[in-house]
Amino acid sequence: MCREIISALKTIIGRQGVAALYDRSIVLTARTYPWLERSRADNDHSVDLDDLRAVIARQNIDDAAAVCSELLQTFYEVLVGLIGPALCEQLLASVPEDLA
Repeated sequence: MCREIISALKTIIGRQGVAALYDRSIVLTARTYPWLERSRADNDHSVDLDDLRAVIARQNIDDAAAVCSELLQTFYEVLVGLIGPALCEQLLASVPEDLA
């Protein structure tokens, strides 16, 4: 799901924009799950979803499910806060509905 969202947004806001959204979402979500802080975007503005998956996989099933949900919700809220709900929905229109 994250790869689909990143791909949809990268063509519009670029790699740096996606990395900034991702990084802000990680910082906000890490307030509840401090171990998530290790998954921040790299200095080269890359988002390492394999690293994120590895960090989440080391958690118990309840925390892993909760952080995935909260991180996705936080990412969406940060994006909506920046560009508004209408444009957000338009940008994510290419993401299959059962993923978004």
